[in-house]
Amino acid sequence: MFPPLKTAAAGVLSILTTVDTYLQNKQGFQDLAQKLVVLISIIKDYEVCHLGPLLAPRIRDLSEAIQACVDDIDHQKDRSRFRRVVEVDDDARFIVGTFGKISLLLNVFEMDTLLHMDANVAQLLQVTPPSPP
Repeated sequence: MFPPLKTAAAGVLSILTTVDTYLQNKQGFQDLAQKLVVLISIIKDYEVCHLGPLLAPRIRDLSEAIQACVDDIDHQKDRSRFRRVVEVDDDARFIVGTFGKISLLLNVFEMDTLLHMDANVAQLLQVTPPSPP
């Protein structure tokens, strides 16, 4: 292949790859934000319930952590289009990292809640005398 043509083709391919990644990131930001808004609305329903002094702070902390992720996404989306194109690879890592952060938050919350329930059951079993057969 003619070297100048090869260089031009490589440049065009690089631009197309960047544009494709930019569009994927844009969709990734939208998908991530939508999922987080759904999570927050589910959690908000439980914040108004009387969940007790141990579970209520866990729900509040989870809600605040997810809201912080939403705020970070909004900050990323509010940048200029030029800046988002220039930082296209960083945006892709940000999206993946935020999904990972949310996954970890939910796993920790789930484990914490299950351990809390297990402790409550153990406490109830100690207080409640066994029923006769």
